[in-house]
Amino acid sequence: MRAAFIALLIFLGAFLPGCAHQAEFVSQQLKPGMSREEVQNVLGPPAKVHRVRFQGHEMDYIVWEYPMVPDAPV
Repeated sequence: MRAAFIALLIFLGAFLPGCAHQAEFVSQQLKPGMSREEVQNVLGPPAKVHRVRFQGHEMDYIVWEYPMVPDAPV
């Protein structure tokens, strides 16, 4: 569970820089060790869920995908 959450944070970190204000707000609310329910309370339900095996790892990780679109054009 913890490894899946860390994978989620890495995935979000790769896609959030384009939405700096929203990313800052979200990153302040997400903390290591949060349950799936706590993450969903912050981000809502994921748009897509993937099972991923990273190179060099022996287990699969659950990755939640969220579209991060700004409320107004930047």
